Amino acid sequence: MARRKILLNIALAGVVVVLVGSMGLYIHAEWQAKQVAESQLEEPEKEPAIADDSTPVRLSLEARKNLGIFSNPLEPVKYWRKIEIPGMVTDRPGISDRGVVAPVTGVVTQIHAYPGDTVAPDAPLFTLRLVSESLHTSQLELFRA
Repeated sequence: MARRKILLNIALAGVVVVLVGSMGLYIHAEWQAKQVAESQLEEPEKEPAIADDSTPVRLSLEARKNLGIFSNPLEPVKYWRKIEIPGMVTDRPGISDRGVVAPVTGVVTQIHAYPGDTVAPDAPLFTLRLVSESLHTSQLELFRA
């Protein structure tokens, strides 16, 4: 019986400690919120800079409290902006991934015009050295005939 009474008293004391602790935390949080709100409502020390000819509105501490107006300092953030610029994509001279189709095998030995250049009609674009085996054979047979 005595043991049961002691356990009951300990449990009751634990409940009381938890209730008192939670009430203390709640009161402390309310007090901190009030302190922060009052610090935000203090009168500014400096006159704000006015860029144009407008007249600033000045509110007293009581007016700000009645209206519930609070001000926070600005924080810098990243701002991304996209713009469209007209243009044309061209290949760099001498460096291109474009292939040249020829009926015979050959090697380009000289480039006369680059992408973006103005070219007259019938002007050469490049010089091709032929290395085709079939072309050499047919030329040799034509020469012999």
